[in-house]
Amino acid sequence: MSDECNGWHNYETWVVNLWMDNERGQEDYWLEEARQCFDEAAADGCLTRADMAAIALADRIKDEYEDAATEMLRHSNYETGPLADLLNGALGAVNWDQIARSWVEKWAEQVAYAKEDC
Repeated sequence: MSDECNGWHNYETWVVNLWMDNERGQEDYWLEEARQCFDEAAADGCLTRADMAAIALADRIKDEYEDAATEMLRHSNYETGPLADLLNGALGAVNWDQIARSWVEKWAEQVAYAKEDC
């Protein structure tokens, strides 16, 4: 039996991406982050510029979600215990690379469509 969920690595990965893409402001934010990562990236050996951008974006996404979880737990007085362990376990199961690659691809598609309109 596979843990795959709606084409994503697992439920945790699917739900993080779902919320990233759930409202226009979030979508715009992550597309801009993908653009910035692509602009800052350079091909490295066997890795393409898009690969390098996805690696950088995966780190940004992971850091943002882990920082948000830490803040949420700190303000709820649950920095330790079962709730913290469950939240950290769920975040640890997320395939950040798969999410980042999808956002870099989504950004690249938008750029391609914009060029077609010219």
